[in-house]
Amino acid sequence: MTADVAVLDYEPVLAVSTMTPTVAENAGTFVAKISRQGIEAADLLNSLIVNLTAGPGLTVPATLTIPSGLTEMTFSVGIIDNKLLDGDRSSSITASKNFYASGTQAIAITDYESVTVTLNKSSFLENAGSKAAIATVHRSDTDNLGQSLLVALESSDATELRVPASVTIPAGQESVTFFVEAVDDSEIDGAKNVTITASSVAYVTGTAAVVVLDYGPPVLTGPNATTTSSRPTISWNAIAGTLRYDVWIDNLSTGVSQLLRNINVPTNSWVPPENLGIGRYRVWVRAIDQLEQPGFWSAARDFYINTSPTITSPKQDLPLVGGKFPTIVWSAVPDATKYELWVDNITNVRVLYKTYLTDTTYTSPTVLPKGSYRVWVRAVSTMGEMTAWSVPVDFVITSLEFPEDSTSQVQLGSLASLIENDGQLTPDGSSAERPDFMVSAADVQTADQFAVAMRTPADDVAISVKAPESAQKFTVEHDTVMSELPLAGWWADDSVPSHDTEIHSAAALAASARFMVRRSSRGSADRRKRNRI
Repeated sequence: MTADVAVLDYEPVLAVSTMTPTVAENAGTFVAKISRQGIEAADLLNSLIVNLTAGPGLTVPATLTIPSGLTEMTFSVGIIDNKLLDGDRSSSITASKNFYASGTQAIAITDYESVTVTLNKSSFLENAGSKAAIATVHRSDTDNLGQSLLVALESSDATELRVPASVTIPAGQESVTFFVEAVDDSEIDGAKNVTITASSVAYVTGTAAVVVLDYGPPVLTGPNATTTSSRPTISWNAIAGTLRYDVWIDNLSTGVSQLLRNINVPTNSWVPPENLGIGRYRVWVRAIDQLEQPGFWSAARDFYINTSPTITSPKQDLPLVGGKFPTIVWSAVPDATKYELWVDNITNVRVLYKTYLTDTTYTSPTVLPKGSYRVWVRAVSTMGEMTAWSVPVDFVITSLEFPEDSTSQVQLGSLASLIENDGQLTPDGSSAERPDFMVSAADVQTADQFAVAMRTPADDVAISVKAPESAQKFTVEHDTVMSELPLAGWWADDSVPSHDTEIHSAAALAASARFMVRRSSRGSADRRKRNRI
């Protein structure tokens, strides 16, 4: 008796799987896994060598060993980028082994052809011009160059950087270059990040980033609005990428344009090579980059040169014996055409005020009484602009030489004085008084008003002043007649101009020495001269 028996074949199975069944052809690799399924426990005691095969566009190892005790093992799958614009492709991975059922995993490969853009610089200045950088557009499908490729271009900020609307990669070429244009503006807006985009139909878009550096005009920070230096330091903020600077100075006082100019200043400061005279000036500066492209001129900065003279003689607090007026010496000021000299005694009474001095030294014929004095000098330019007064120098007269017949009879003390204040201040800001007339009570004919016809340096007009109060009595009165004192020539000389206010007349000398001058002791001619300055 016979019977049919069905023997079912039950072979173990090799399964292939992956987490990325769809991959881009430019992805490089991806991971797949093989597992052995339907095996007996005894089968795990042995390792298993599996054969692998891959379809088009993929690469796999020829074999893979699953170690003993393990049911699965991962491996790397390579993706072949064919450099062709050929669309998506289908492929697969297969695992096989004798006495095992083979396993297969389908893989979809997406086409990935791109256009890329690169630049030869990562940054450039905004004033770099129409050829600020060179960009290159490249096509990835280099295995199929039979046709040209039109590529569209775009800048993310056309106010900083411009590119052509498009470029064409010719047939047979992988790439083409074009110039990137920097856009210069006068705004101080800092560095800007700009993206250039290249795109074409069916190609992946490419981008490139570049930094456009600000090249706004320099900002002048020096000199101060008024400076005593005849060679002031011109300074400004440094501009990145600058090769050199261009500095321009005008003289506003004289109207001379481009008085000084230097186009090769290597740093962000500059000192004029020559002294600038008294006056008003205007300066500009601009930067020039390494491509020899000049930037915008800075905003103008005005400044005033106010270089005061320096008194070099006499020395401070120098005692002088004999009453002789010392020789005043001072330093020359650039472009000064004349100087003014002012001398006060210690009580701020003006002793001397000289104008139109064309030399840097002056000696007055005036004999000074014993006491302390202060001297200032200032310079005047061709355009009539004056410097500040110099630092004052004090000197001391330790003795006074007067005729014996006058000084021996003088008793110093308080007396009535008619002092006219012309409204000017001394160089140190104190009220300036001129002791041009000294009178006693006997000179006053009325208590209401004593009219004195005289002219002031300030307004050159005749004025009237109040009568002085009565003088105190003196034990000994002495009549000082103008012509009897030394250096009284100015009093009688009609040739001296009215603006010359040097007080070296006998009247002023007497006033400084506190002599009493009485009209009754002079003749009519002297009385007439008394009322003149």
